[in-house]
Amino acid sequence: MQFIVTALTGNPCEALQIRPETSFYPAIYSQIYGPASFQPCVDFVAAHATLCQGIGMGVLGRGGVFPWSVPWDNEEVGRLATEAALHCVADSCSVVGKQLVMRVEAAEFAMQLSLPPTVVVRAWGQVPTLGYSDGEVQVFGSSLPADGVATAGVFARPPAGSAGAVISSVPADGNIPFNGDAIRAIHLVGSQGSLLCLPGNDGPFSRQVNGNRLVRGEGELVAGVECLLIVAARDTYSIGMGIPAGCAEGDRVKFTGVRMDVSFCMQGTPLSLLSAVKV
Repeated sequence: MQFIVTALTGNPCEALQIRPETSFYPAIYSQIYGPASFQPCVDFVAAHATLCQGIGMGVLGRGGVFPWSVPWDNEEVGRLATEAALHCVADSCSVVGKQLVMRVEAAEFAMQLSLPPTVVVRAWGQVPTLGYSDGEVQVFGSSLPADGVATAGVFARPPAGSAGAVISSVPADGNIPFNGDAIRAIHLVGSQGSLLCLPGNDGPFSRQVNGNRLVRGEGELVAGVECLLIVAARDTYSIGMGIPAGCAEGDRVKFTGVRMDVSFCMQGTPLSLLSAVKV
């Protein structure tokens, strides 16, 4: 979601920092700007590079010109992000009238022994006022994700009338289909911040990190000084010693991983690889 919010609300110079391989959810981007691919992002940044030299400019968003000058937590950002997210929720009317929470603070998971198995989720979302209710977690998309990262929005119903402007927390519940090892991570998103949930020692998806650490992209698999590397368009990632199944050195791969803080590798940004598929 940082990709979306930066594109909508950052100043033009911040927009130049958008990296296609770290775009979280191109499907949401597509609802506002066009086709769900990384190339429109590249074109968008190139087309607006000159805006760094000026002020008071706008970008054509859904329904009109959206000003670059609005702050990160502007209500209009939440509205646009929610509108876009609603288009990505498959076969569900239950989130109509609700909004994406601002940020996802934490989540708990349990496995439900059904056929197919289901991950039962309870998340806590940050909201701008008192009075939010009826929280709900809804998966974006109707099929299992190819890279194993299930993305879901955390929604809640805003108060009908005025409410105290106090940053609050609202619980939200939902189910995410689980099919063997097809789900390797769960990405819970709000309009301004997300949470990446990974398997941990204390139970399913109990290890949780900032959603900004999620990396999706395409690059070449090459040998580095100590580790294998994925050389993407603008970044190099070290992925350890093991060659991903079905791949070989020199292959171009689509990959998904989690950016790490430390590694014994001597090159690039360390990445815990979730998925790599030969292009």
